[in-house]
Amino acid sequence: MKSELCLRISSLQLADFNLEDETVDIHFQCNAEGEVIVHSVDGVSCVVSEYVANKLKGHKMYVDENLQNATHHVKVRYVVI
Repeated sequence: MKSELCLRISSLQLADFNLEDETVDIHFQCNAEGEVIVHSVDGVSCVVSEYVANKLKGHKMYVDENLQNATHHVKVRYVVI
């Protein structure tokens, strides 16, 4: 689940926005239909937080039944290369 989520949001290049390293906290749920429901994306930069939220909006990710409708937390760090 975490790897699929990270693949979905991995294309962001911080250098394109003149940003430094950034960490975001993503809180979300996956329902029985596989829809990702984002509760919050918290980070220092609004650009990064909005990017992540928009990339996940409407995304489908099917998870095991006991992971459905539970709130999950993933911390993602973007690093300027």
